Amino acid sequence: MVDIPQNRNMLFNSLEFLIFFPIVVVLYFLIPHKFRWIFLLISSYYFYMCWKASYAVLLFSVTSVNYLGGILIDRFKNPKFRKLTLISSVVLSLATLYYYKYFNFFGESINKLLDFASINIKIPLPEIILPVGISFFTFQALSYVIDIYKGDLKVEKNFGIFALFVSFFPQLVAGPIERATHLLPQFYEKHKFDPDKVTEGLRLMLWGMFKKIVIADRVAIYVNAVYNNYEHHSGITYIVATVLFAFQVYCDFSGYSDLARGSARIMGFDLMVNFKFPYFSENVTKYWQKNHISLTTWLKDYIYFPLVEKRPTIIKMCLVTILTFLLSGLWHGADWTFIIWGLWQAIFLCFDIITRKRRKKINKWLKKNKLFTLNLYLRYLITFIILCLGLVFFRASNTGQAFDILSGIVNLKAGSLFVDSKTLMFSLVAIIVLLMMEYDSNYDISQFWKKKKLIVRWSCYSLSIALIMFLGVFDESQFIYFQF
Repeated sequence: MVDIPQNRNMLFNSLEFLIFFPIVVVLYFLIPHKFRWIFLLISSYYFYMCWKASYAVLLFSVTSVNYLGGILIDRFKNPKFRKLTLISSVVLSLATLYYYKYFNFFGESINKLLDFASINIKIPLPEIILPVGISFFTFQALSYVIDIYKGDLKVEKNFGIFALFVSFFPQLVAGPIERATHLLPQFYEKHKFDPDKVTEGLRLMLWGMFKKIVIADRVAIYVNAVYNNYEHHSGITYIVATVLFAFQVYCDFSGYSDLARGSARIMGFDLMVNFKFPYFSENVTKYWQKNHISLTTWLKDYIYFPLVEKRPTIIKMCLVTILTFLLSGLWHGADWTFIIWGLWQAIFLCFDIITRKRRKKINKWLKKNKLFTLNLYLRYLITFIILCLGLVFFRASNTGQAFDILSGIVNLKAGSLFVDSKTLMFSLVAIIVLLMMEYDSNYDISQFWKKKKLIVRWSCYSLSIALIMFLGVFDESQFIYFQF
């Protein structure tokens, strides 16, 4: 597994960001509109350079390749030249991603295969530090040049504005993966200081901080205690830790997305909603319509649909689904555990495709007999169990550990029933608050605040801040998705 930089100066839950962000906001609204994009571009590169200064060159290179690709595609009239330019941009961008993220993984795999075959050849493996957010900004830049080629977007001729689109600091290192059609025009809009937008942004940031510090980082204590010493634990503790990890990974990433959306909103920008509490899903297909929406739609628009749009047979849809989610697994991490996790998702997505017509008939019968609601909650539970079993691979350090834990879960392995009761109790309280608020808001937390009376809103603010202060973990824990 490639390493990530250990400098954590610009985590959203760090003191450095709490100093950096207000300064940026104040100066942004003081600076004349025509210079704001320059200020935001400088701020975004400074933000990224706080992780590792030299990787600003990498960010600039990916930006330049796709900017030039868009310009050339727009100018060329010959379809062959346009296609060649697109392929060149995609290959160069993905080659950079491959080197930093996948070179050592595939090199190690090939070396093991050669060793197994008793071939005395070794691929040299350099020490590579994974640049934070490389998968996110690479996919964002690629979506731009592909949309230019498809004719869905006009070329952006201002290199600085395009560079800001790729590097915009609220969503630079962990998304959401924005589309140029949505975000680029916003850099030309004149954003006035709007108290309503500031309030909305602060609410999102407060909720994101609650999910990250109170739930994700608190739950991580229990999860790490079990998974990092899994040999000494029982099937029961495996189950508890895996269920908690489901909430950890959701709150960690969706918390970051809320912080990103909130910080952008304060300055007047609108970022896409990336999560709609996916654990209330009746099947795995519905789950992926609500989870990491920016990546899911990217994979659908640029891989799945182009491959199945002509003659979409069930067999073809299943094969392309398997390919798409194997790539999704690789996107999440350069390890066989993530590939297996992607395949696990694909298996149940294919099941949904194959049984779609039959399920519609069953749903009609259930509604007719007033059994649909009860059946729906049962399917929520079954889907959650399926997802948790897959998350064992997502969390495990290697495939051996994952299979050992799955075996322990199935067989209810005997072992230590060690339970950190204090951490578990605090975690459960926070998760109950999460479930109540997100279910009540129909998974859009901004709607929760809007429909409540003033005294209720301020009570919720006070409760959230109190929970953050008393139950939060203040160790500036890195967001899980920064490694992707």
